[in-house]
This record gives sequence, structure tokens and C-alpha cells, in this order.
Amino acid sequence: MSRYQVGDGALTVRAKGNSYAESSPLTIRARDESYEVQVAAKTEGESGAALGLEYNPRVAVFVELKKGQLNVNGPKEKLATRDWAANTAWFKLVNRKNRVEILASEDGQKWQSLAADIDVSGFNQNDQHGGFQAARPALAASGSGTTRFTDFRYREL
Repeated sequence: MSRYQVGDGALTVRAKGNSYAESSPLTIRARDESYEVQVAAKTEGESGAALGLEYNPRVAVFVELKKGQLNVNGPKEKLATRDWAANTAWFKLVNRKNRVEILASEDGQKWQSLAADIDVSGFNQNDQHGGFQAARPALAASGSGTTRFTDFRYREL
């Protein structure tokens, strides 16, 4: 809990680990079959900021802002990469019945699709990965420094 601070409309997370999987992502339960999650992230120092959908930290799909790039990663491979000069990005994850699209924005208004039609049906309620839980939206901060998350939104589709 010492890594998390809440105040002034933000969740500030002290980064941990060198990767999303090592960062101890903070997750929520999604109650809906189709939903959208959105958040603004600002990195400070050498931190990385991520929004993901995970079964566990090693079985996840996520977008991460780190070292001047936006990367979309799946459990086994990088799905997309873009140069990103700013240390702030708005992330959006749209899950339509286990088909995921990941988007990013410079201003929270105009969205760019980074990766679409990612199949995450294997992330849910099965023992394929050694458990019986459902995929969960997650926020993560890796590297060193802090990440400030604001404007978190969840809505059913």
C-alpha cells in the first residue's frame, strides 16, 4: 500500500519492477460482458504507465507508455508500437465480448487505434492458465519514478 497515494483527483503509483508482469498491477473486476475502460496517465522519472486486461500479470494484453514509446503487448508478443514524445497519454481499452481494441489519445478527445480485434477469450474462467478467474482491467507502473493516473472511467457497452 505504501506505493499508492490518492489525492487531488489522482492515483499516484510508485513504479516497481522492470516490466508490466513485475509491477504488481492494480486490478478491478469488470461486471459486464462488454465494457470500456479509459484513463489518463502521466509518467515521471523513468516510470512506465500501463492500462491492461489480465488473467494474471503474465497472461495479459496491455498498452504501455515508456521511454518515448507506446507499446501494445500480448502474452507472447508485441502487437504494436508508436513513438510518443509526451510523458502523458490517454488510454482506452474496449472489450466487446472478449474482442479487445486498444486506443490512445494525446488529449482524451481524438483517439488512435493501436491494436484491434485482439482475442482474449482464453483469459476467462478456465484452467488453461492454472486458475478459475476472469480477466480484469488493470493499471500498472513499472521502472523507477512515479505514474499519476487521472480521469479513470468504466462504462458498460
